[in-house]
Amino acid sequence: MKKFAIAALAATTVLATPAYAQSATASDSFNITGNVQNECSIDDPKDVTFNININEDSGANALLINANSSDQQKIWVSCNYATTLTVSGTELTNAGGAAAAANDPNDFTNVINYFIKLEPGTAGGPIPQVTMNTKNASNTASGNAVGAFHDQAKLNVVIAPGDNPKRPVAGQYTAVATVTLGAL
Repeated sequence: MKKFAIAALAATTVLATPAYAQSATASDSFNITGNVQNECSIDDPKDVTFNININEDSGANALLINANSSDQQKIWVSCNYATTLTVSGTELTNAGGAAAAANDPNDFTNVINYFIKLEPGTAGGPIPQVTMNTKNASNTASGNAVGAFHDQAKLNVVIAPGDNPKRPVAGQYTAVATVTLGAL
C-alpha cells in the first residue's frame, strides 16, 4: 500500500505542475561586402639588342638596311577591369652620328624606325592587337580591352627596311619603348 500511495502522490505532483511555454527563436540577417581595388600588372619586357643587317655590297643599294631584324618575347599582361593598352616609343637614335649623317642628309640618317606589335598570346585572346610604328608622327598606339584579362601576350619588335629608306650611319642607336595598361 505504501508503494501505491507514493505513486499517487508523485502523479498528483506532476499533474499539478504548471505548464511551461515552448522556447522561442529569433533571427536577423546582415550583409557582407568586400572591395577589390583596380589592379593591372605587366611582366618586365627584356631589353632588345639588334645587330642591324646592312647591304655590304657596292652599288645603288650599298649600306641600306637589307633585312628585317626582329625579336619576339612573351610577357604576362593582366588587369581586373576594362583598360586601355598603349605602346609608345621613340626612334632609335645615334646621337653621335648626327654630324656624319648631316654630311649627306639625302642618303644618310642617324635615326632608325621600328615597330612594336603587342598581341594576344593566342588568336582571339582577351586583349586587342596594338601596333605602334615610330615612323608615324605620334609614336603611340592604343587599344581597349573591354573587360578583365590575364594573358601571356606576344611582344614583337621589328626593324624593317621599308620603314628606313636612308642608310644608317655607323654607331650605337638607342631608344626607350613603353607598354602601359591603364583606365579607359
